[in-house]
Amino acid sequence: MTFAESQMTLLSISPSATANGVAVTFSFEVLPTIDVTRVVRLASDSAAIDSDITLVNGSPLPLLITDAHLSDLRAPAGSAVDVDAYRGGSDWQDDFRARNHMLLGKGFDVEGEVARAAWFFMVSERRGGSASRVGSDGANVWAGVEWGRDLFDLGPIQSEDVGPLTITNPDSNRVPNPLYPVPVRARHVLPLDTLHVGRVATGVYDGDEQDAGVAYADYVSRVRAPSFPRQVTLNSFHPWSHGADFNEKTMEAQADIAQSLGIDTIILDDQWQGGPGGESGDWRVDTSRFPVDARGKPVFANYLAARGMKLGLWMSPVEFNNASTTFRAHPTWSCVPVGTAASLIQDDAGLGVWDITQPAVQAYLAGVIDRIVNDWGVHYFKFDFMTWLDCLPHDYNDYEDAFAHWVDTIEHAHPNVTFEFDETNDQRMWPFESAARGPSWFDNTHSHSLPSGLAVKRGAQLLHDIWSAAPWVPPSSIGAGLYDGTLQDGLTPDYLMPIAALTHITFWTDLSKLPASVRADTAAPAAFQASSFVFAFRQTGPAPVVSLHGLSGGASYTLTNARTGEVLGPFTATQLQDGVTLLGSATPHTAAVYQIARA
Repeated sequence: MTFAESQMTLLSISPSATANGVAVTFSFEVLPTIDVTRVVRLASDSAAIDSDITLVNGSPLPLLITDAHLSDLRAPAGSAVDVDAYRGGSDWQDDFRARNHMLLGKGFDVEGEVARAAWFFMVSERRGGSASRVGSDGANVWAGVEWGRDLFDLGPIQSEDVGPLTITNPDSNRVPNPLYPVPVRARHVLPLDTLHVGRVATGVYDGDEQDAGVAYADYVSRVRAPSFPRQVTLNSFHPWSHGADFNEKTMEAQADIAQSLGIDTIILDDQWQGGPGGESGDWRVDTSRFPVDARGKPVFANYLAARGMKLGLWMSPVEFNNASTTFRAHPTWSCVPVGTAASLIQDDAGLGVWDITQPAVQAYLAGVIDRIVNDWGVHYFKFDFMTWLDCLPHDYNDYEDAFAHWVDTIEHAHPNVTFEFDETNDQRMWPFESAARGPSWFDNTHSHSLPSGLAVKRGAQLLHDIWSAAPWVPPSSIGAGLYDGTLQDGLTPDYLMPIAALTHITFWTDLSKLPASVRADTAAPAAFQASSFVFAFRQTGPAPVVSLHGLSGGASYTLTNARTGEVLGPFTATQLQDGVTLLGSATPHTAAVYQIARA
């Protein structure tokens, strides 16, 4: 069977059962020596199917692929289409989601990862950037990728000017192709090689954007992403950073307090590693900070285990310190030329970059993870410094794909370990490539100012960021610094803890300096982590009017304040769907959590 629009011939259809649903593999022939495979998966009780596309070049010649459609659906002319484009780096900008409201009937092609029309949506599993596209030829809607729109990625560099180039959006680290439509970048598929074209989720919903986003978030959290535990963590970076007080004794004292607050995992950030044979790239413990036992296991890990707690570690897995013995033994593993040059920059952690496209590098780093998990009992990793580089003969798209594949491999090998990805200040895998693999360390509780010059409280900005990411990015996958300067802004646990309970909870503070009243109001946030609660927040504006979704028609409900026990209602389902005012008499920066139940 030949499809006229795509000029591909369908060779076979192969259905198979999966652990929680069904998969169907469609095999196509583009040319006698070039094949395309699309694997479509549907899980039980999911409103979304996902499809994964690969291309195999069986010819003796290299292929140049500039763009691809990942999903394509027809819709009635005049249909409204909302397109969302996400930009990584919450530390750099106040708003990181841009929206275009389009109408079918004439063609369009805009940046975006999410397309929503009446009754259906598409979400491409990509990071934000100009190469992520949503478009239409007038009669259909498609989501896809056009690699030719990119020039290069600045990684952690934020600048308005790079040499002769002017970046039109200084809050982005992506430099668009100034010669477009001439494709400076494309995917090069060598003879007998395979290209992973992309993955996309296509789903159906009933209602508005909130309902569509919930359908996708359910697919991500229940079907696509690993089933990582909802840990409550403490990260060492604030306030100790790389200072001398970052050591075993300090963190033991923190662990003793952490237990009483419901914290179950302590994450040692940068500089737990170091010393001869232990630098970034070697990944051994700096024994001047954290003594080890005869097997090289940090004694602090045993201290936590004796208290029923778990150890987590920061890592920059694809980077290395120039003093690393591993780099000295394997200099050809470095990314040539940029990664090797970057290793000469003075930095505690080291800024050299491995070439993750090399199988030997992937195998070595997977072995490091195996060793740390199996020998030290580590249950959590925070991955940082993920910068995509051109490592000749590969480009940074190949690099990104190789890293994502490596993460998939180690997650499969260690299903009980959580892998978190730092997405705070440049576009790495955020949003959907990252959310499909675990939680994101997304927000350093930064502060910003309004155009009027009025400073925004850091906790209020954090709530804004979580709201902006939702509903498509599950809030439970977003990590942010709890109590990281927010108490000094005059905010209280009554406001900050409900925000934290919606997220992947991470404390960023010295617990010993929390007043007794704050500790008492902080304990047991897990009590709020359930689907039968309504979280209401009042910022500086009017009291919120809260409209609820997913209620049973004809039923009545009550809302019980989880802290005070005050009961509101009963309300009919229609009243709650139309919206009820909550926190009407409350002061700004106030929150309440209500348990919802049938009356």
